[in-house]
Amino acid sequence: LLGDGYAVLNCGNSGRTMLKRGDYPLWIEPQFKAAIEMAPDVVIILLGTNDSKPYNWIYKDEFIPDYIAMIDTFRTVNPEATIYACLPPPAFAIQWDIRDSVITADIIPMIQQIADSMQVETIDFYQPLVDSNALFPDDIHPNAEGAWEMAKIVYNAMTGKSVAEMQDADVARGKKAVDRVATVSFPPEYLVDGDASTSWKTVIGGSAVVDLGIVESVDLFVVDFGAKNDTIMYPYVIQVSEDSLTWSQVVDRSDLSGKAFSRLLIDAIDTVDARYIKLAATASGATVATGLDIADFRVMRAAPVHAPVLYIDDIDLGSTFTRYKYYVQPTSEKGYLKVVRSSDAGEPFTDVKGYRISAAQNSSGSIRPDRVQRYYTKAYYDGIEVLSADTLTVDWSISAVEAKDHSASPDYRLENYPNPFNAATIIRFQLPEKRHVVIDVYNVSGQRIDTLLDAEVSAGQHSAVWKAANQSSGIYFCQFKAGDVTRTSRMVLLK
Repeated sequence: LLGDGYAVLNCGNSGRTMLKRGDYPLWIEPQFKAAIEMAPDVVIILLGTNDSKPYNWIYKDEFIPDYIAMIDTFRTVNPEATIYACLPPPAFAIQWDIRDSVITADIIPMIQQIADSMQVETIDFYQPLVDSNALFPDDIHPNAEGAWEMAKIVYNAMTGKSVAEMQDADVARGKKAVDRVATVSFPPEYLVDGDASTSWKTVIGGSAVVDLGIVESVDLFVVDFGAKNDTIMYPYVIQVSEDSLTWSQVVDRSDLSGKAFSRLLIDAIDTVDARYIKLAATASGATVATGLDIADFRVMRAAPVHAPVLYIDDIDLGSTFTRYKYYVQPTSEKGYLKVVRSSDAGEPFTDVKGYRISAAQNSSGSIRPDRVQRYYTKAYYDGIEVLSADTLTVDWSISAVEAKDHSASPDYRLENYPNPFNAATIIRFQLPEKRHVVIDVYNVSGQRIDTLLDAEVSAGQHSAVWKAANQSSGIYFCQFKAGDVTRTSRMVLLK
């Protein structure tokens, strides 16, 4: 979020304490040594959660002196350092002996007292997250989205700025299109249907005009030649108009001779107002081109930044897994990209990969051919905007893979992870069709101790979380019922 002007070092270490006499003091860890050696200009101290454990809090009289000693240590290596003392986030349950009652009654007031006496700033993670239990799946540790929310809190404290949520918009998607050389097989609507498996073709001199419906401010175009083209980029020009009578040329790609093939060509322009966008085929220098063959054409609404373009290519249909490769092509030289994935439209997204994006990237993966995958990109730029791109949907349910025999109901799957587990485990299940699903948890005596789900559930992959903080160590059974289909999994709780 802070951008390239900062070097950020994470010196956190799970389970560590501020108390020097705690069970695992951060003071003796290599991460603390690394923090001191950095001589940082800004120090963010977020400790205290693990100090709340009863066997650590017996030394509570030493918490304030130890905290002050840490502040003094950083001021010794950099007297000009800006230091933030953080109020810990809530502990939503007693897990690993962590006590929210100690955090609220003792630790937070002590940190506020320390901040006042040592003249350091505070960052409050408690109040902003007090209603955000969903971001802490095991009631203590944040998931990826929880970490992102915490990062935004720090960013706001350091800069006074908030992160703006924006939506990158392809204003041509699904709009009306006409062409001068109309064909039945390759209608111009294929240009803007968002499906790279369809394409629009025309001859030299041919063109397609997309009617955006209203005048839009636009500043970026993406021409996708599709996976079928591995050697040819067809020359084109792009013109814009507000009334379809007077046209201005804003992109000239009429000479692509000698240029290395790229599936995507991205053209950024100064912002223009337009209702009509014309994509026209031209000749390529001394080489006569056959016209245009374009899989997808995107017209992006003007914005301070645009998300990288994500697409799927190199699909290999196998008997067990469909192997694929997804590509990311940047629209600028800045930014941080996070790719997240969901197995079903109603399911939450999970992280796939995150990296700084300044050059084209690709990543391979495997997936069962009977599932639907959706990919979604978020690009973080300079800590100013979080830019969400269009969702890319890839349907693997229709493939060349031989259909399975469903007579034994193989598509009703049940599993839990992790197993063995401590405090919480995720129950995952799959349905081939919409069904009423009941998921119960039983102990070894056959007593039902929890019902995790009792509802109509759509086809696809789903999950539920069993929080076993109040249960003793031992063996438990998860029973899944969907109509006349029953599955049972064995779970081991270790504390």
